[in-house]
Amino acid sequence: EAILRILEKVWPSKATMIKAYEEGLRLLAKKIQLALAIGAVQVAEALRRATHGIVLALGYSYQNTPLFYRG
Repeated sequence: EAILRILEKVWPSKATMIKAYEEGLRLLAKKIQLALAIGAVQVAEALRRATHGIVLALGYSYQNTPLFYRG
């Protein structure tokens, strides 16, 4: 956490990417849990094979979503 705060001052774009990746992983885990909860095992398996780009896209889209709409 402290390293990330330092990185924000030195290299803000990299810090934003790291935050987006962490958020994307969190959201992906949540989506996998939801898929397993409703019995969609094939969807959960497909989500587990998500690439780096998909995780980043999830994170960036969450970061760019207004706080009012976040769930």
